[in-house]
Amino acid sequence: MEPILADAVIGLGKLLLTGGREERFMTLFKVYEALQPNPEMKFAAVRHALAHATVVLDRPKTVSALLDLFGTTRIDLSTYTHQRIFWQVLGSLLTTVDTLLASRIEMSALQFTMSDEIAQPLTVSVASYYFRTELSELRSNQPRAM
Repeated sequence: MEPILADAVIGLGKLLLTGGREERFMTLFKVYEALQPNPEMKFAAVRHALAHATVVLDRPKTVSALLDLFGTTRIDLSTYTHQRIFWQVLGSLLTTVDTLLASRIEMSALQFTMSDEIAQPLTVSVASYYFRTELSELRSNQPRAM
């Protein structure tokens, strides 16, 4: 399995065990960052606002995105309006991560093949578990009496 894909899946699993909403956003953003090398500005801006003091947020694109979303560079999760916007952005990030992860899994699945030497024993062992009678008849070449 690709290391990026493995990290993304593990990170997404950690999301359920992560603490508060800010930590959940940061955890999800780490997964997003691994899957998307050029993050969408609204996600990156929220991440920066959560991770840094307001006075150090001086990048024009970050400031612009925060002003567009929240009307200020400070995210105040004690207000209903900021909470609602935060959850909308988090939901959008989760949907984006889901789409990116599904795409990455589909691309990776195309790279994996199973040789006949490995596939045959797996097929027989599964068949012997679920279809004992039928498999023993096939091995003995004797049809089953009806």
